[in-house]
Amino acid sequence: MFARLLLPESVRFVDTPEETTPGAQALILLTEWHEIVRADRAAIADSMRCPKLVFDGRNALDAALMAHLGFEYAAVGGNSPGKGDNAASLERADPTIPLTLDREKLSRE
Repeated sequence: MFARLLLPESVRFVDTPEETTPGAQALILLTEWHEIVRADRAAIADSMRCPKLVFDGRNALDAALMAHLGFEYAAVGGNSPGKGDNAASLERADPTIPLTLDREKLSRE
């Protein structure tokens, strides 16, 4: 794999998306690749620590399913039919826990 030659040895390569999440609190989705979008979200949710944050930069995941699995989910961008209107959205598993999504700050960064 060419990337192994370019990246430092500290970068860990894995075979499945599920191997990337144990102990993580946040995920950032930047692709609509089939193997990523179709990953076992229940297994990923089980392996993560709370709060389980997902920023979906392609609007490729089902917001209701993500909330059902316990994720705090924010989605923008992308062009996936049936997944939203590409406007920023937030689905919360527990609406009593405060979470701030500062859209103005995100747009500047």
